[in-house]
Amino acid sequence: MTNFLKHLLLPALLISLATTCAAENYALVMGIANYPDPVDEFGAVLTDDAGVPLSNRLSGAVNDARAINRLLVSKYAFRAPNVQLLLDEKATGDAFFAAWKSLAYRLKPKDKLVFYFSGHGTTVPSSQEADGKDEMIMLGDETLVSDNFFGDVAKALAEMGVDATFVFDSCFSGGMARDVFELGGKSVRPVAKFVPRRKLSKPRKLDVTSLQGAMLTSKGKKRAGSYAFLFASRESEPATDLQFKDPTVPSHGLLTLLLTDLLDQLPKAPIIDVMAAVGSEIKKTKFEQRPMYKFSTPSRGRRPFTG
Repeated sequence: MTNFLKHLLLPALLISLATTCAAENYALVMGIANYPDPVDEFGAVLTDDAGVPLSNRLSGAVNDARAINRLLVSKYAFRAPNVQLLLDEKATGDAFFAAWKSLAYRLKPKDKLVFYFSGHGTTVPSSQEADGKDEMIMLGDETLVSDNFFGDVAKALAEMGVDATFVFDSCFSGGMARDVFELGGKSVRPVAKFVPRRKLSKPRKLDVTSLQGAMLTSKGKKRAGSYAFLFASRESEPATDLQFKDPTVPSHGLLTLLLTDLLDQLPKAPIIDVMAAVGSEIKKTKFEQRPMYKFSTPSRGRRPFTG
C-alpha cells in the first residue's frame, strides 16, 4: 500500500468500526466552466487557422453543479454540510484529492455517496488500454484524473458497504470536449478540443493506478455496497453544452438538464428508467449524443439515483 493510500484510506477503517452510527449521505460535486485559455511558450494566446483566439471555456458546467447540489439537498435529504461543492478555479487537483481524503475519514458502511463532474473530458495515449487510450477528466488547473481512478474507488467503496453514484457530464472521445450549441438559433463556435495552457507543455497527470480493495472494512458480516456510473455520451461522442436564445435561461449540459428535470419530478424512479427516458429525449433532437450507464449489479439499476 502506497503512502498516498495509507493517508487517504486507513482512517476509513476506524470510522467503519463505528457501526452504530446512523447512515449518512455525502457528495462531491464539481463544475468547471472557466478553464484557462491556451497560450504558447511565450504567453501569447493561441489562435485557430482563421486567427480566432482559442478558448477552453464552457457555458453550463457551473450551473450544472449547482443544479445537482440543489437536487441532492431538496430531493434526497443530503445535509448541506455533507456536500462539497468545487467550482472553477477552486476545483484543482489538490482540492480534488483533499476532498476524497475527507470522505475517507467520514464514509462508513450503509452510507451513500454521489460524485458529480461537469467539465472537459479528454484522452491520452496509453499502452495499457485495449483501445490505446486512457479516458480522463480535466480539472480546473489542468490536472488529469483517469477513469481508472473512479473504477477502483467504486469497487473499494462497494466492498466497504457504501452505495456510490458517479455522474460525468463530459466526454471521453479522443480529446473532443463539450460542444456548444444555441438552441433555436445559429450554433456558436464549438469547443472542439481542450488545448493545454502552454503549447509545449503537457497537463499534469496524477498517477493513481489502483485503489482496488484498498478501502478496509471491519471484520465479520457486512452489507455489500453498490455503484452506478452515468455518462453523458459514448467514448466516440462529444457531450453537449447548451446555450439558449433567451438570456434569462441558464446554460446547462444536455445530460444534466434532462437528468435533473426528471429526478426533480420522479426522485424515487429506478435510475435505469430515468436514463432510458433521457436517452429517448435526446434521440428526438439533432444532437449525436447517447448517454451510457454501468451498474455494479442489475438490481442497482432498478434502485433510485442515489441507491
